[in-house]
Amino acid sequence: MEEEIVAALRSEISELRASCETLIFAFDRMLNFALVFSVGGAGIALTKGHFIVMAVVPFPLAVIVGYLLSLNAEGLSRAGHKKYLEEKLNGILGDSVYLEESAVAPTRQGDHWFGRLGVVSMQLTVGLLLLGTFMLGLQAVLRDYHQYWILYAAAILLSIFSLVSSVRELSRAYGLAYKAARESDSGFTP
Repeated sequence: MEEEIVAALRSEISELRASCETLIFAFDRMLNFALVFSVGGAGIALTKGHFIVMAVVPFPLAVIVGYLLSLNAEGLSRAGHKKYLEEKLNGILGDSVYLEESAVAPTRQGDHWFGRLGVVSMQLTVGLLLLGTFMLGLQAVLRDYHQYWILYAAAILLSIFSLVSSVRELSRAYGLAYKAARESDSGFTP
């Protein structure tokens, strides 16, 4: 029975690792798409004189950034579950064999200043890009459709509130998944 449990845990850990890697590749593709989309929209606005395009560009970008944050939260949630499975498997084996989440993940999670700095700087850059496109869009609305500025400002605030909520979820995903996995198996203490 113990061999079957060990095999199942190894399989689940391997599948969680693969799914986390797949999410990272999806994250890269979506980030590139967001950058191309924003540059393309700005290019159309500047070269064709359709400045109202800048009012529309931020909203799909906000959706893409929100999606990226949810992908990141999903990956961290899976990694939190994986940490618990590694601890459980190490407890059964009586040795610390599976160490990815205890040895590698702290850098990704921000326990090491450089890993956290990389994540924060990328998110800050994307956030500033998004904020800049919102301000350019607001300027275009004020210039060409000034009667709709309150509606546009409300849409901006709703988008920002949604993204802040996503960041909050992201910051808790790893710990909540780990805690939920531990609580679901009360018979094990690593």
